[in-house]
Amino acid sequence: MKTRRILSALALLLFGGLVQAENDHLLQDAWKRAAAMAAKQAREIESLGKPRIIKKGAKPEIIIQGETITINGKKLAIGDTLEKWTEAIPGTPNCEAVKLGLGKKNISCRWELLGIEIATFEIDSVEKSPKFVGGMGIYINFEFDPYAGLVTTRPDGTPISPPQKTHPDHPFPGYLEIDGYGINSKTEFWEVLRSIDPKRNVYCGMRDCSHPEGLLGGREHLSFRLNNTSSRGNIYEISIWTTAPNPSITDQK
Repeated sequence: MKTRRILSALALLLFGGLVQAENDHLLQDAWKRAAAMAAKQAREIESLGKPRIIKKGAKPEIIIQGETITINGKKLAIGDTLEKWTEAIPGTPNCEAVKLGLGKKNISCRWELLGIEIATFEIDSVEKSPKFVGGMGIYINFEFDPYAGLVTTRPDGTPISPPQKTHPDHPFPGYLEIDGYGINSKTEFWEVLRSIDPKRNVYCGMRDCSHPEGLLGGREHLSFRLNNTSSRGNIYEISIWTTAPNPSITDQK
């Protein structure tokens, strides 16, 4: 009986070792593919020349530098109160309670004419106060419709309700800048990648470059939506969001 137990234990250890070895092999392959893709992307971007220069002057003006977001000269941060954000962005937003994630309620505010949307952190009650902003979306290009081609009927012919509205009525009409580089509806992603701070660690996905992501700061993320799967794609949405709700220092001053 003792010998049988020892053999069983050895078999389990061997099996575990084989599984770990297989996992390590898969991980190494994934890293190799990622490195090869990054090298290929770098070569392609280097061959495209110099990024275009966008003139300043259009309003509203959004400047993203480091972790700070400045709108028409007013400094904001993810984690500031909803009230502070709505006071800084010109015009009157349409605000409503929406359910996201695990069904928790958020407040979403859209500036229909400015192509700007902000949303609070997930909260247990829309009555909770104060409310802190956990994300921002800037929609700069509506030439590409991400919902085009969606199935509208079930196999039995029953119509499927259209998706919930997720963006303002009009694209952003102002001036947008990240790390000193201006962005508009004609900007291609490679231009941004070549111009912004490398510490943002913006990267494409393993399969394509339709949803590149990077960092705004310690807890905040910076993501882009492109109208195709390559670095030559135009940007139609830029999002800033966090998964770690916590009032920012700027609100405590």
